[in-house]
Amino acid sequence: MTLGETFRAAAICDRVSTAVFWVVATLSALLLLFESFLTSIVQPILIVAAIGGIGIGIATTLLQTRGNSLLRESQLSNSLGANIGDAVRPDYYNNDLPNSLGRLAATTLENTLHTLRVLSRMLWRERTVTLVYLILFVLLMAFRWTSLPWLLLLAQTLFSTEVAWRWFRMERFSFRTNQVHNRLRQFFQQGGKTKTPNGIALALATFTDYECAKDEAALPLDTKTFDKLNPSVSAEWDEMRRRLNIS
Repeated sequence: MTLGETFRAAAICDRVSTAVFWVVATLSALLLLFESFLTSIVQPILIVAAIGGIGIGIATTLLQTRGNSLLRESQLSNSLGANIGDAVRPDYYNNDLPNSLGRLAATTLENTLHTLRVLSRMLWRERTVTLVYLILFVLLMAFRWTSLPWLLLLAQTLFSTEVAWRWFRMERFSFRTNQVHNRLRQFFQQGGKTKTPNGIALALATFTDYECAKDEAALPLDTKTFDKLNPSVSAEWDEMRRRLNIS
């Protein structure tokens, strides 16, 4: 699979995994409401959906990390003049620095800028969903008449991979990306000398930190949000590289 095909497959698996999760949550709620009537029908579906959801989640992680690996090879090829990965489109990286660690540092800075802007939009939704479920969970716990099965269902939903854990992974990804972005921006503000030992170490360390953050999160970025924000973020990048004297 090519770089683009791998990321598209990961995004599709991620959407399917989310859909399966909410189907399972809905069926579980229906089972509590109509236990005697739906048990024989819903339970087999729940088992199949749960197993399928686990498999799709694993596939998402594997495809996303594979895509990250292919993109990493492409970035190294583009930055260092190597030939170890698929070529990206000509306008993917927007700087005119010669092949060097300086170019690698600049492309990493650009990547972190785009990632931060997309994550800020994605996090708004994740924070909203998590907060709503948390408030609902606390309110239901405050009422003595709330049955234990409903509390367990809500707790299972809230602290699942698709709500609280997904939000936490996204927050951590954003935090680590922001750290890399700030270090690189400060580096270029101070001259961006990548031929010194400290400059070489920082260029390689920030590139590695950002790539590790991506693989740790294993979260596909929303392509619609990326495409929508791309013109404004690209303009922001042009202004940033002008201020930082990145050709």
